[in-house]
Amino acid sequence: MNAIPVRLSLLGIVLSLAALTACESAPGLDKQFGVYYEYLHAPAGVVAEAASRAVREMGLQVISDEPTENGTKIVTRNSFNTKIIVTAKGVGPESTKVGIRVFPGESEGLSLSVMSKIKSNL
Repeated sequence: MNAIPVRLSLLGIVLSLAALTACESAPGLDKQFGVYYEYLHAPAGVVAEAASRAVREMGLQVISDEPTENGTKIVTRNSFNTKIIVTAKGVGPESTKVGIRVFPGESEGLSLSVMSKIKSNL
């Protein structure tokens, strides 16, 4: 019996499982590859404005705040030189996917604080 086909089959199963874990879940908080996502019930433009206000109210230094095809991308730094990237992408007329990436460190607490501040600005 040749071990190569068995190993390739096992590799295929492992890769399939890895791909499933990277799929987006239903609306709500989701973490993928160090980015925290949440779907908000508001148009992308409204969420983009709320995100811009939120990071400024938190005292984060805004490096860039640029519109994208369906939303916005805001790059900031805090006083510890931690980079926080906020993206908002419209996924429907009244729904926006917000992503928050903090690095180094992938701080869940900081990500959730930014998300909370965005929601309070809606």
